Amino acid sequence: MSIEFLSANGARAMRVARKIVKPIDWGDVESLVTQSMPYSEMEELFSSVSSDYCEHEELLDQLRKAIQALTNDETDKLIGEYVDLHFSQELTKLQGWFQLGFAAAVQLLGTPPPMEVVNGGIAARLKGSSSL
Repeated sequence: MSIEFLSANGARAMRVARKIVKPIDWGDVESLVTQSMPYSEMEELFSSVSSDYCEHEELLDQLRKAIQALTNDETDKLIGEYVDLHFSQELTKLQGWFQLGFAAAVQLLGTPPPMEVVNGGIAARLKGSSSL
């Protein structure tokens, strides 16, 4: 098998792989990761972003229950508190999801190839030249 044969097959395989991967978006990867992730691990992830995460989740739950039991006058004040706390929690989750996605990308992509491979492949390496 020659290098030209491998190169042609590699290029063909790359086109097919790109066609397969093109319809996949970050939501697909997020779903695969999060559906298999236990809640305790998500909680650990979010707590690593904000040490107040668990405490805030408990407060949100208490506020949800309190809002449901209140009259309209009391509700307005608590809704404001709830929205502020909920926004803070969503920012914490967003940072956690970013870190999770970055870690997944590093895991999936692995270590990048040496620059001589990127800048000319095996032919440049065999010639001893580099286009750096």
